[in-house]
Amino acid sequence: MASGDAPSGRSPHESQSYTYFGPPPFRVPGTLRAAGRAVADAARRLHEHLRTVVVLAGPGRTGAIGRASAQALLEAGVDVVTFGVDPHPEVPATHFTGTLPEAHVYIDALVGGGQEGRLRGTALEMILALRARAAPIVAVDLPSGLHPTEGLIGDAVAATVTIAIDGMWPALDHAGLAPFVGDLYLWRPGEDGVTRLVGGPERTATGGWRE
Repeated sequence: MASGDAPSGRSPHESQSYTYFGPPPFRVPGTLRAAGRAVADAARRLHEHLRTVVVLAGPGRTGAIGRASAQALLEAGVDVVTFGVDPHPEVPATHFTGTLPEAHVYIDALVGGGQEGRLRGTALEMILALRARAAPIVAVDLPSGLHPTEGLIGDAVAATVTIAIDGMWPALDHAGLAPFVGDLYLWRPGEDGVTRLVGGPERTATGGWRE
């Protein structure tokens, strides 16, 4: 896919500084829950005895999917700590104080395709704290810190698995970004599971999910 091509099923939206291809909001709560279940399933596949998960959730659609995954994991008996800026009645967010607790798996749902420049402030502090952890990371839509069309423009999350949501951002197709994207899967509304698209670099230290 060329850098300027729109991912399948996505429409162009204007930001303050550039045109990027963003998905329309998910208006049906059931769709959000289904996407969250797919992300939660990815987390379970990355650890045989999953007991603890940390979710980083931003204020947009990506964060909403992250919170939906947290809810799905909580319902499955997993201990989940969510850090975020958008309140949620069923998944309360923990205040970020500069460090992240240890967990079996981390879910990066901070920014996704809404990236509009280098990360700053609390979002940057969160991903730097996340990079200090060795456990597997599931990125929702796009690893935080990657620009959806330009790719690496500053500090970014190096994900073990990325779950693209209803289409693939151009940056995910950049071969040089494979260490940040990891194994790439696609989830679409109406599908029970995800489709594997690209296998990332081997990560024998943290295990992996390669079906």
